Amino acid sequence: KSGCPWLLSPARSPLQPGMGGGASVPTTPAGPMRPMLGATNVSWAAAPGGGRAFFSADLSQAHPSPSGKTVVVASTHGRRAIGGSGLYVNLHAFMAQGGKFDEQGLGKFVAWECENMQLKLEGTVLTCVCDLTKGVRPIQEGQVNILSSTKGNHLIGDSQVLLSCTIYAAAAAAPNLPRLAVYAGDTTALKRKATDGALVRCSKRRRKIGSFTPVFFPGPDSSAAVAAAVAGAKASVDVVA
Repeated sequence: KSGCPWLLSPARSPLQPGMGGGASVPTTPAGPMRPMLGATNVSWAAAPGGGRAFFSADLSQAHPSPSGKTVVVASTHGRRAIGGSGLYVNLHAFMAQGGKFDEQGLGKFVAWECENMQLKLEGTVLTCVCDLTKGVRPIQEGQVNILSSTKGNHLIGDSQVLLSCTIYAAAAAAPNLPRLAVYAGDTTALKRKATDGALVRCSKRRRKIGSFTPVFFPGPDSSAAVAAAVAGAKASVDVVA
């Protein structure tokens, strides 16, 4: 079943002008698409300011599932935190057991939108463009807020691949959208200030080790921030003979 009634039409209703967020929300990533840690065949990025998130998967890949009941194309393997933003993504693309990817079937795909999410296809790479600024849908008795979703599994053209993707957050804590761009690799947004508690972990408890003082420690799920910190780091070593 589809949560968007117009998706039931045979043409799958292509995108209409004006759908998918306001003009004030940047529509391109702040940095390149980067592999998501712990996921299989999932890359992601965020727009400047974090108003949009992008998740992509190469539909031509196939990976065995632990159960053996399906063929995994791409997966976050359950919910996965998106940096330190307070948001979570749950993306899963798969084929039935014994299924074989039909690249020719992608010709039947038409870009569409459902609950603040657009699906776009370039070659065999499918990208979910998630607008995180258009409101939320509460579920689980108001404990969880859905920001963007495909509302279930959807067949991608006639490729044999089914995809579901949901972005959500706990209702008790407002998500920090600007932090998305930082964790997605927008190194210009990195700040080494004690006022930014999300990025500076040890500024209040600096511990001197010889002539080296640790200052900047990004979150454990942020390889992009670690790489940026290492690239900009400077150190000196005194050697006494």
